[in-house]
Amino acid sequence: MTNTQSRLGTIALIAGQFLLSGCASNASSTVSNYKPAAYANIKGWQVKLAFETGEVSSTVKEGKVTEVKVASSGNSSTELTLREDLYYYLKDSKGVNVTPTGDGVILVSIDRYKDNGRIAGVTVRMADSTGEVISRMKVKNGDRNNTFLDTEEFTRFIGDSIIKEIGKKN
Repeated sequence: MTNTQSRLGTIALIAGQFLLSGCASNASSTVSNYKPAAYANIKGWQVKLAFETGEVSSTVKEGKVTEVKVASSGNSSTELTLREDLYYYLKDSKGVNVTPTGDGVILVSIDRYKDNGRIAGVTVRMADSTGEVISRMKVKNGDRNNTFLDTEEFTRFIGDSIIKEIGKKN
């Protein structure tokens, strides 16, 4: 190898590392713990959307509202995909005991979207079998286009953040 080739190789290596470090994600999560000792009692987890859609109805009689009818459509495909992908990521890739009837519940809600439709932020609440919140986590995607994770990568980041939190019991 000539001296010139060696220098070009070194420059290419440095440029590659610079480009990779400039494209690194800066996704982050912050956790508020309310009952961290409760994790020790959770044997299995459910993964649910925090806000399921539903219907409430109302009727107006003699000028008084006795019932209110509000119908909403089902959850978005993004929410349903996030829930399913998170369920299988935790179960299959990370070995977390995730079942439809677990005694702990991971409640996920999408806070906001980016202009391009990708998920920009999520709130995750971990609750015990009584519904009492053990901890609450805010997970934020990257803040610049080159650091913004796609949906699959962001789902894995959320899952890893959850595992880090619930793993405190072990």
